[in-house]
Amino acid sequence: MKNLQIAALLSLGLLTACGGDPPAKPEAPKAEPAAAPAPAAPPPAPVAAEPVAAAAPDGAQIYGTYCVACHGADGKGNNGLGGNYADVLPGKTDEALMASIKNGKTGAIGTMPPWGGTLNDEQIKAVLGYVKTTFGPKG
Repeated sequence: MKNLQIAALLSLGLLTACGGDPPAKPEAPKAEPAAAPAPAAPPPAPVAAEPVAAAAPDGAQIYGTYCVACHGADGKGNNGLGGNYADVLPGKTDEALMASIKNGKTGAIGTMPPWGGTLNDEQIKAVLGYVKTTFGPKG
């Protein structure tokens, strides 16, 4: 019987050495699933903008676009195409000057086209203000 016990032990040893199931290893601790990132904070609520008034028309820009070709950069009339402001402005009311810009005018040197279809009242006031300040009597 002793031989039988030895044979059983040898067989068991051979099985283990020749590819039998290895002894079980202890399981590695399972990693905890990563926590989901916190949701992004919502964007801040838009701040109500205060109403912005439309910018006032730029009289100098309007003059450069529509008037300079005839009245000249110096306001003296471009080779007689437009009136010289030194002659045109004195003694005229703003209303009369605005009407000339808006409705046009025929005078001794020719005809000024009406700009009322192109310029609104605010633009006409702005260009008249520029003309008076830049070319009108000083002081």
